[in-house]
Amino acid sequence: VRPSGSLLGFPMARVHIAAAAWGFLAGLAGALHPRPEFNASDKQRSYLAYSRWLVHESDYAIVSTRRGKDEAFGSVVSVADGNNYEHSTGLIYSYLSAESTTYKDLMEDDRVTLTFSEKALAGGQSLGKAGGCANTTAMDPPCGRLTFSGRLMKVPQHRLAEAKEFLFSTHPVMKGWGEAETFVPFWLAPESVTELFLINAYGFARRPELSGYFDAPWRGPPSELPTVSSTPRLLHPRPPASDLASFARWLVHESD
Repeated sequence: VRPSGSLLGFPMARVHIAAAAWGFLAGLAGALHPRPEFNASDKQRSYLAYSRWLVHESDYAIVSTRRGKDEAFGSVVSVADGNNYEHSTGLIYSYLSAESTTYKDLMEDDRVTLTFSEKALAGGQSLGKAGGCANTTAMDPPCGRLTFSGRLMKVPQHRLAEAKEFLFSTHPVMKGWGEAETFVPFWLAPESVTELFLINAYGFARRPELSGYFDAPWRGPPSELPTVSSTPRLLHPRPPASDLASFARWLVHESD
């Protein structure tokens, strides 16, 4: 596939297919905390509050790693930023297999982008009166998306207990993963983050200052949630995972 652009500063020489991309079709189920309201008198804090909310409500993110001199690779990674649904720190933890392609890429170059999409929350039906994804597509600016640029690194020893607590609380299935192969906690080291890139409204992309991220509120005030009218899209039957070509075609077609 000849790319028309680049990712992470490198031309994309190939399109990689990862079975983990199945996660793209499974958004976070259940109720969401209210989306923070926009305050025109303090725009920077509003952008950071939205960023904190989107990170906490997300079940996964897309990590893009560098590979060699001319390739980039994107994959789904499950994330956690607190030890339960009512707790948020803003720190981004993940749990990677030492056998995974992403892990091997990070051992060579830990610079990444980590992208979150509001469309992935509750099937795109984001709750709260300011929800931006109802009855639209993920590229529509009010349907927010957030990209961190930084380094995805192994969690330092003094943070390991916290990382596992957050990850296992958010994703209980992870507790058994280490029985089959080696899994290692990673985090987006706060001091390594060079940029936040946010689009959640019409107009220009926002690059909020990093300094206030951890102090920003991570949820909006309680409110009566609106009823969203939409018809869920039905999926065609999923081909067997062993039929790689058919599975790839199906996943591309069914993805929103």
